[in-house]
Amino acid sequence: MEIFPALLSVITDPILLGAILLAAVVGMVVGATPGLTASAAIAMLLPITFHMPPLFALAFLYVIGKSGRYGGSIAAILFNTPGTAASAATQIDGYPLARAGKAGKAMKVATISSVIGDFMGDIMLVVGVGFIAALALKLGPPEIFAVYFAAFVVIGSVIGNSVLKGLASALLGIIIAMIGIDPISGEERYTFGMFELSNGIGLVPLMIGVFVLGEVFAQMEERRNHPAKIKSNETTDPDGNQLSWEEYKPCLPHALRGG
Repeated sequence: MEIFPALLSVITDPILLGAILLAAVVGMVVGATPGLTASAAIAMLLPITFHMPPLFALAFLYVIGKSGRYGGSIAAILFNTPGTAASAATQIDGYPLARAGKAGKAMKVATISSVIGDFMGDIMLVVGVGFIAALALKLGPPEIFAVYFAAFVVIGSVIGNSVLKGLASALLGIIIAMIGIDPISGEERYTFGMFELSNGIGLVPLMIGVFVLGEVFAQMEERRNHPAKIKSNETTDPDGNQLSWEEYKPCLPHALRGG
């Protein structure tokens, strides 16, 4: 129970709250930029924290990671290019709403859902960190395989209308992830004798090549062939971006389940 007085001291410290606000802005900007991930931002800003008190440094890096994953939904909704890998599913529903002139409404749904899920995750971490740590130490190869297998099934089921195509895409991702040096045996896999593939395929180049460049070329072609259609999509109704409780109410169970 000692964590709650410590949490109160964090809330009442204006300097620490300012550092948290700055980290939130930095994380959102980095997350909204395709190719820059929250992990990369934390790695680049880590030397700055060497001159900070431990509590300030932990809060600064923690909030960057949190807001960075949310910031990825901004690019996913507006440009159909997820800023982070975690926001790849957001573009499935978010970008069509933006094309319909309701980008503001989609952003509000993403923001509210992120706040709900993040708050639930923080509460679970504060209350059950001891149990979670004890459980994590008991996980072995069979349990880890089961977690990954369940994750691939979920990815395959939400990636499109065809479950078979989704599972095939997940299998392709596994094959791409296997490129490089095996961490157990040290043998090269799918490198075909190329030294450049020894470290595998980086996540950032893969995201830029698959999501960003493909969407840029598609939008350039659409602007050239259908300029009138693009113009109509850019014209938005101010009232159409207002989010009411009746509209968000059906989304609440999904936000709670996701949290």
